[in-house]
Amino acid sequence: MDYKIEDLKLLAKIQALEIRSQALLNQEECDGPLLARCAQLLFGRPEGELSSSTELKNLLRTGLPREYRARVWRFIIQTRTKSLKERQPDRYQELCEKSRTSPHLVPRQIQLDLDRTLTSNQYFSPPSSPLIQKLERVLQAFSWQNPTIGYQCILLIFMKHDLYLMILTHTMYFWLLLQIYPCDL
Repeated sequence: MDYKIEDLKLLAKIQALEIRSQALLNQEECDGPLLARCAQLLFGRPEGELSSSTELKNLLRTGLPREYRARVWRFIIQTRTKSLKERQPDRYQELCEKSRTSPHLVPRQIQLDLDRTLTSNQYFSPPSSPLIQKLERVLQAFSWQNPTIGYQCILLIFMKHDLYLMILTHTMYFWLLLQIYPCDL
């Protein structure tokens, strides 16, 4: 078996998938049937009444139109984190308070890292931006909740994805992080 040929075939497939993925991400206008399917599934329903269904899964695999992504992501995150939040509903506020009142070296480092890494992002300028302050609180709370992981890998994930900007609530982002990186509550 010629491994070089197989490697080239795999690379070609990967590149084709990356091109398709970028096209979906940059897709500004969707075709009519896709918009109609999304509207039928989402129209007139509060976010809490969406349900996991085969149709929703198929739409996710197809690629949601940009105007529906935030709503669907919020639904998915709320659904996945519901039981976690029910166990300790005040946990995020408790950790925020703890980060304000207890000595910890992490807050200063988070502030430095945020200032250094988010300078080119238009949503986080100037450094006193409310979004930066909210993200800082999330990272501080998470570093208290899960000190073995800390916050650095979370910051890298955040920079890679615009989930935080789509979700727009820092508490939801905190619960999502706890769902992804479980620890004892």
